[in-house]
Amino acid sequence: MRASLPGRIVASHPSAVYRGTVYTQDAVFEVEGVPKFNVYDPSKLVSWEVVGTEQTCELFVFCAVITESPKQERRVIVDDENRPVFRGEVTELNVGEGGRKGVLDVGAGTVLFAPSEADEQLNVGSWIQITRGAIHLLDFEGWDSSKERYDRFVTRLRDGTEEERRAAARYFGKNTATSSRDDLVSALHYDDSTAVRCEAATALGRIGMTTYPDDAERQHIECELNRALKAEDDAVEEAAHLALDDIRLTDKSHYHGRDW
Repeated sequence: MRASLPGRIVASHPSAVYRGTVYTQDAVFEVEGVPKFNVYDPSKLVSWEVVGTEQTCELFVFCAVITESPKQERRVIVDDENRPVFRGEVTELNVGEGGRKGVLDVGAGTVLFAPSEADEQLNVGSWIQITRGAIHLLDFEGWDSSKERYDRFVTRLRDGTEEERRAAARYFGKNTATSSRDDLVSALHYDDSTAVRCEAATALGRIGMTTYPDDAERQHIECELNRALKAEDDAVEEAAHLALDDIRLTDKSHYHGRDW
């Protein structure tokens, strides 16, 4: 059985970086009704693309203190040092590779733990509390297809938080997704956030850099960026200028613009 705990990945940041490459990351995870807490990703699963998404995650709590629960309740709380405390009922023991894991029902979902770290022998049905543990993020639900991923980012660009809208615009720019053009144009002209509008301009510039000079797609993008040059916001105008400069200094096979 896989453990699964639904929640939201609200941030991620590097915890091990070598020569600019991120090898591992910490993710900030939020369960409904529980303050945010960090989980560690040993396999570089978390990236900026999933920040802001609802996920059903498999967590493994280890190097922990496991004691009898003061209350027979299924709950996740945080202690005075903002560390998560998992309370619940043991539903399975000796699962997984080598039988070294147990499953704890915490109400909102289930998590994995190491039974050998308990003070006393555990049984199915034991009520325990797990504190002061390291938390590995073993897995989470990803996207089944590129279309599903694209649709998620379209939704985030249209209706997400400012951070999510910026991330979505950046995603479309990094992937030079021409099908996102109209949504990026809308964000460029009408988003309430200057930062999002600038990100949209940059993304449109990157998409334009992949087209031929006489391509209709390129002409449309250049037209919209020229419109943005008349914006009242200096930052948006500057972003549009830079995007246009990069488009005009490139062809289909290479470019001589900014270092992306």
